[in-house]
Amino acid sequence: MRRKINSMRRKIHCMRGKIQSDKKCPEYEEKDTEFGEKDLEYKEKDLVYEEKVPYYEGKDPEYEEKDL
Repeated sequence: MRRKINSMRRKIHCMRGKIQSDKKCPEYEEKDTEFGEKDLEYKEKDLVYEEKVPYYEGKDPEYEEKDL
């Protein structure tokens, strides 16, 4: 269960980074887990992706003045 939560956190984190910086997300592989549900896994080259994309808590200075 922890692996699934962590992989979803990475995916959401990546989507945030993609929206804010127009970077592409790393590729995800869907694998069947032992319980028969699909699980998203990073490929090996993308394991450190989370450290490359800054995580913004609150407002990002670049986007502060823009209204959505």
